[in-house]
Amino acid sequence: MLLRSSPANTLLLLVLTLGSAAAQALELQVQAINDNHARYEPADVQFGTQCNGTRGEEVCFGGVARQVSAINSARAAAARRGVDTLVLHAGDQYTGTLFDAVFTKKGQQIAADFLRLMGVQAFTLGNHEFDNGATGPAGLEGFIRSINGSFPVLSCNLDTSGEPALAGLVQRFTLLPLQHSNATVGVVGLTSVETPGTSNPGERLQFRPYADTLPGCVAEARAAGADLVIALTHIGFDADQALAASPAAAGVDLIVGGHTHSFLYTGPPPPLLVDPPTNETSEVEGTYPTWVTNGSKRIPIVQALYGSRYLGALNTTWAAAEGPSGSLRLEGATGAPLLLGGRNSTNYVPDDPVAAARLAELQGPLADYTSQVVGQAAATLDGERIDIRNRETNLGDAMCDAILAYAKRHTGLLGGDNAGRPAVCLVNGGVFRASIPAGNVTQGDCLAVTPYGERWIRGNWFVAKAVNASTLAAALNNGFSGWTGNVSAQGRFPQIGGALRAAFDPVNQPNTSRLVGAELRLPNGSTVPLSSFSGDVLLLSTDYLVGGGDFYTMLKDAPVLFDSSKPLNEILAEQFQQASPLAATTDGRLVNCAEAGSSLLCGSQAKPASRRRLHWRA
Repeated sequence: MLLRSSPANTLLLLVLTLGSAAAQALELQVQAINDNHARYEPADVQFGTQCNGTRGEEVCFGGVARQVSAINSARAAAARRGVDTLVLHAGDQYTGTLFDAVFTKKGQQIAADFLRLMGVQAFTLGNHEFDNGATGPAGLEGFIRSINGSFPVLSCNLDTSGEPALAGLVQRFTLLPLQHSNATVGVVGLTSVETPGTSNPGERLQFRPYADTLPGCVAEARAAGADLVIALTHIGFDADQALAASPAAAGVDLIVGGHTHSFLYTGPPPPLLVDPPTNETSEVEGTYPTWVTNGSKRIPIVQALYGSRYLGALNTTWAAAEGPSGSLRLEGATGAPLLLGGRNSTNYVPDDPVAAARLAELQGPLADYTSQVVGQAAATLDGERIDIRNRETNLGDAMCDAILAYAKRHTGLLGGDNAGRPAVCLVNGGVFRASIPAGNVTQGDCLAVTPYGERWIRGNWFVAKAVNASTLAAALNNGFSGWTGNVSAQGRFPQIGGALRAAFDPVNQPNTSRLVGAELRLPNGSTVPLSSFSGDVLLLSTDYLVGGGDFYTMLKDAPVLFDSSKPLNEILAEQFQQASPLAATTDGRLVNCAEAGSSLLCGSQAKPASRRRLHWRA
């Protein structure tokens, strides 16, 4: 059977054309999707949602209507040359926009229709396919049943034997016969072993090590008739490279990956917009494809950022392998991610009318959702630029309190190996784009605060890392260096919370070392100066910040403990639902020692009459 396309963050197109029998050579073009994260609509340059207005269609990128259009165009062009096309999805179709809250969480699975329009032929499970659980209409079971056999859902290393609801729904591999070349492609899926810590699969599913499971699945695919094998993975770029170099991948010919949102490109990527000229700011992590040596051969790896901005496109050539096996040997692979831009981009892709019409049908429920009242604010919550980028505000406090509460309600982060680590919240003031008036608060109000559900290089969703005290101090100094006291203050200025209290002096200290005191509250209730703490803290932040955004480069290399893909606006809305009315006052967690009323954390710089103790909000 032929591969079908599906909407996912990275789409790989593989076209295979068989030449004369004597030459025994074929050409294959692959289109790949990875990490779509519910980005059904286009996103702006900063991966945000500011695509409305007269120029929205011109300056925004991606979305399912452009994905379908680009895939259909490439497939038709290949067919005219007698070339086969493979459309592969490397996982994480879910979690990241309001579409999840409005549709998926209520059991209305909208993804399958768009994936069928794309012609997805194989889909590997990403960790976020488990966000709504393994079973039920809103969970993984509901997603796969909505596909109704249109394309196989894969994961070689996922053991579903303990969950009867998933019996027969997930395949270890699939075989995809190619119409023009008469070759057969084996596609083997791999899902991140970190899924139990980064999503919600429950206790009945087991995620087995890649090296223990991949060889057996490849052997089964070969024995079933595969002429070549593609590993369709959702394990991350680094893990893909390590796997490609290991004996476990000896039978793999190509890796189409996802999970880490890695942008692979050979040479400088083209500009995004024509007017004004706007370059791609996402960091290029490797060539497209990235080649890894495995014994006497090389294995290419592809991935194409996230959020449907690009469509992965790879052209490959194959020849008959030596010996009686009848398998194919990879001869070469070239390509580049295809920018899915508007009319003002450097690569305009028009919308597919069928996909656009289906998307338009979904707008009514989205509008109704944004008008829903989620709670109340006791007073105006201050998100004004001059305040949120220069001092503690009640909205900054509310956001950090919301993140901490979300971690307690929905994750096991504060227990287990992290039980002895103080949990610290750190977000940048540039996250906030509006205040929230006193009174009833709607979903739309929360969205206005952080309109960039996915922003800049990475995004504004909740991520947790473990960092040591010196790294946290360096991060705070970076943030405080953005203070100016006026509207010119930089977005790096921090809003903090959880187990952290800090004081800074922007007047009497050098710009790069304005932190003058910080204190951690330990899980046992005692407090310790940050400078004396010898362990790691549990940092609750955003994907944008821990990825090095706003110059927080010191956080980039720390290990990720949890990646929620949950936008901050949804976390804030949930806090209103759980804890309204939200507090109207600040609690002194962030102190400017150059202003009156500073705290003991300011040390000798605080006037004796004005020193005050910190109030720790429960």
